Amino acid sequence: MPLFVNSSGWKTVKNIFVKQSGNWRNIKNGWINQNGIWRQFYASVPGAPTINSIATTYPDNVVANYLTVSFSPPTINNTNITSYQYSLNSGSWVTVGTATSFNITGLTPGTSYSVVLRAVNSNGAGDSSNTASTVAAGRPLLPVITNTSTRVPYTSRPCVSRFGGYISATATANNNGSTPVTMQYRTGTTGNWINGSSWSGGTVCAGMCAGQACNTVSFRALNPIGTGPTITSSICVFWGNPC
Repeated sequence: MPLFVNSSGWKTVKNIFVKQSGNWRNIKNGWINQNGIWRQFYASVPGAPTINSIATTYPDNVVANYLTVSFSPPTINNTNITSYQYSLNSGSWVTVGTATSFNITGLTPGTSYSVVLRAVNSNGAGDSSNTASTVAAGRPLLPVITNTSTRVPYTSRPCVSRFGGYISATATANNNGSTPVTMQYRTGTTGNWINGSSWSGGTVCAGMCAGQACNTVSFRALNPIGTGPTITSSICVFWGNPC
C-alpha cells in the first residue's frame, strides 16, 4: 500500500522513518523492528522470494524444452500469499500457483533464459527476486540410423563365383541444445566405442544358395552435458540366387 504526500503535486514516499527510543529507523516493506521483533506497521505487499535453482537435468531422450524453477518464499510479510508470478527474459508477468516449484514449458533447446519471481497478496505484487539464468539443454537424443545394403554380383571381386553383399550404416545425432556433439559407434553390444557417424561391415561373401548376412551395430551421441541413449540395429544383406 504506497503512501503519498502533496507537495505541488502528489509524490510517492519511498522511504519512511520513525523515531524509536531517540533513533530514527527505516520502515521497510511496511514492517518495523521493535525491540528485536518485526511488527507490521501498515498493510503491505510481500517481500522478495529467493530462487534457489533452475533444474536442467532431463531424462534420456527427453527434449530440453522446459525448465524447473525452485525457490524459497519471502521472509517478510509471507502470509496470505495468493500466487507467485515469473518473468522470462524480462517479458510480461505470468501467474503460477503457490507451490515453491514449477515448470516453464514451451522453450527452445539451446536458448538462454533468465527468470525473475515475485509474490502476490491482496495488497498487490511484492518485490522481485534474484535473477537466475541458464540454457535449456540436455544430453543428446536418440540417434537416427540410416541403413544401406548393396548386393555384390557373383562376377565381382572379392566374391568371385559367389554371391554376397556390402553392408553399412550411418547415424544422425540430435544435440538437444548443447554443442559440440560427437557421434560414436561399436559393433555388437559390448565392443569398444569408436568416434564416427558411419560404420561399414565390409563385403560379405556366401555360396550360390539364397541367404543373408547380418551385423549388429550401435550408435550414441555425446555433448558437453553428457552421453545420450544408445540405439542398436541388426543390419542385414540378402541374396536370392538359388542353388
